Amino acid sequence: MIRPSLREEVDTFVAMARATGMFAPAEVDSLREVYDDFFDDNCEDGDQCLTLFEDGKVTGFAYFGPDNIAVGSWELWWIVVDKSLQGTGRGRQLLREAERLALEANGRLMFIDTSSQQRYEPTRRFYLKYGYEQEAVLREYYNVGDDKVIFRKVLKVS
Repeated sequence: MIRPSLREEVDTFVAMARATGMFAPAEVDSLREVYDDFFDDNCEDGDQCLTLFEDGKVTGFAYFGPDNIAVGSWELWWIVVDKSLQGTGRGRQLLREAERLALEANGRLMFIDTSSQQRYEPTRRFYLKYGYEQEAVLREYYNVGDDKVIFRKVLKVS
């Protein structure tokens, strides 16, 4: 079941993100700050967070929202599935629900950023598999030898 996230789940989100081994400590710290802002009503209008909840347990989450200086452009900032469940279709469920909600709110495009590092290859393949196109590469954005890869998808009724 996918439902809106609850404040009391933030510790679980942080632990889950850390356990994937994909995120730097500063990124995990920023995750907590993003959710704290969301639940304190300090987030941008329209931001949404979803929890994938199965058998009484949080198994994934997503955080996304509109770019409020663009018309119909949305960004997916976080999508994480419990490490033991990756590759089982749960990420697809979260991604599709984020796209559906963005489309419902008059979203026309979804953008997602990730790293060019080799360890993110499965992440980049995941986005390509679900209809995203590599839109841009910002060379050495994160660090020397670590580019920012931007994906884009036109949202449409399926």
